[in-house]
Amino acid sequence: MSAHHRMKKEQQLSAVFEQELNELLNGKGRESRIRTGEWSRLLRGKAFRYELLISCLARRGEDELYKHQELLYTFYDKVGIIDFLERRLHSNQEHLQALACQYIGDLRLKSFGDEMSRLSSSKSNHVVYHVLLALAKLGDLERLSGTLVKQSSTLSLSFRTLLEVLSEFKGSKRDLFKLTLDQSDDYLKSILIKSAADEQLEGLEEYYLEHLNSSNINLRIACIRALGGWKDSSIEPELVRQLEDPAWEVRAAAAKSLEGTRTRASLQALVQATGDPEWWVRHNAAKTLAASPDGEEYVRRIINGEDQFAREAVIGVMEISV
Repeated sequence: MSAHHRMKKEQQLSAVFEQELNELLNGKGRESRIRTGEWSRLLRGKAFRYELLISCLARRGEDELYKHQELLYTFYDKVGIIDFLERRLHSNQEHLQALACQYIGDLRLKSFGDEMSRLSSSKSNHVVYHVLLALAKLGDLERLSGTLVKQSSTLSLSFRTLLEVLSEFKGSKRDLFKLTLDQSDDYLKSILIKSAADEQLEGLEEYYLEHLNSSNINLRIACIRALGGWKDSSIEPELVRQLEDPAWEVRAAAAKSLEGTRTRASLQALVQATGDPEWWVRHNAAKTLAASPDGEEYVRRIINGEDQFAREAVIGVMEISV
């Protein structure tokens, strides 16, 4: 069968599935609406037909799946979707296990918690990624937190991948943050703090301030960026203190985090930072000063001053902004 013919056949079959699902979900009956015999004829026990049906269901969106969740769970059981997923979860092939986890998350099936726990110990990044994503979509706080902590130091899941998982969590992200942070290694702590800052979760400043003293550079930078996002003048002294950090990456992040500052102490500290030995620190400090509502006077002083590094940093930023 040619690829074109296969695609056309799948489109036709999808259209039939959609019509049957519309009748199931929009009719007036109850469980008697599930035409088991008709679905058996359509599915024929074929894996690709089950996958096509699951795709049709997932496209209906989270709201519709929750609206009809009782009816749909009975439907999944009667037409064989539950059995199909169970077989896939126990497959010896990791890509089939991963696909099953994806489908469970897409259909918001909460009855596979024990299987998710079992597969969370997999040595496969691909499987664990889909376990995490499914647990996030299911809003399973305890299992998601436990799996994140267990796997963060043993698998090479990327920063971006874990941020995606955290952003998909269908529950209190604040609760997930608090439950997971203290048990996490520095790598996962950095990701949790970045995610919390992106989500603008409130009341977590104490955690950010606490980890400013970490020995891990990336964790210090994550905290600096999170605190800088609050634009709170009471936090500025802590950010100013980071301009003296031994690591230039931390000093550069601190200079950038002070964007929008209007306090004299912060502005004066940024003036000092424009003379930093590291170019990125000088550049960020100059850029922050130039963008500050009260920074014009300080910029003028630097241009007329004797510090060549500071003057070049400020002039360079001004030329770029023109």
